[in-house]
Amino acid sequence: MRDSNNNDRESHKVRKIEKEKWLLLGLVAMVIGAIVLGAMAHSEGQVARGALEQIQRSLSDAVEQL
Repeated sequence: MRDSNNNDRESHKVRKIEKEKWLLLGLVAMVIGAIVLGAMAHSEGQVARGALEQIQRSLSDAVEQL
């Protein structure tokens, strides 16, 4: 009887460890996703800033020609 209880406890511990591994893997995946998303947003921001600077230069040139 005690062996059966010991096996149940060990099985429960193994399942708990497996669950924690999956939760940790999910957390790591979310962190990686957040980093990738942040890098993409930063890149898009740089492109937008470059476009705005180009528009400003074009407008300044147009005003100077008037």
